[in-house]
Amino acid sequence: KIFGVIVTFVVFLMAAVLSLSLPAAQKVTAATGEIPYLAPVYDTDGNITFDENGNVIMQEKTIADGTYSVVTKNDSVWGAGTTATADENGEYWYVVNANVTRDSSLEELVVNGKVNLILCDSVTFNMSFDAINVSEGNELTVYGQMNGTGTLLANTNNSSGVKGAGIGGNIT
Repeated sequence: KIFGVIVTFVVFLMAAVLSLSLPAAQKVTAATGEIPYLAPVYDTDGNITFDENGNVIMQEKTIADGTYSVVTKNDSVWGAGTTATADENGEYWYVVNANVTRDSSLEELVVNGKVNLILCDSVTFNMSFDAINVSEGNELTVYGQMNGTGTLLANTNNSSGVKGAGIGGNIT
């Protein structure tokens, strides 16, 4: 199988995040409330901007209460075709605000449409040896918070011998 899709990771920017002088984001522990996250700053051409040291310039943003879904252990599809509501840009937002270990009896988690995932600080989303399928034409963007301590564990190195990308999609 060949894996390939547009998958954008903002979490990899931990070094840049730690060097910022933004106010500390609040860890959200309730299932509702405004959620702060860090996002790269883009120039007028849509390119990510860098400072003089080569670090990505980040800005703190928030997503309003009622505009995101909280990730659960039973999620099997994110985005279009779910009970989640798309925002004004047609994007779906999901938040991991507490430790979640996905039910290992489920198949892969499928992303439909343009999906954004916010990993709150100090929480882990464990896929339990299942993959996140982001097939061609779909997108997954992962954001972190101020401390960059949220964790996403996704792989397909499971007991049945299947090995492959933890996040990706099949190209046929």
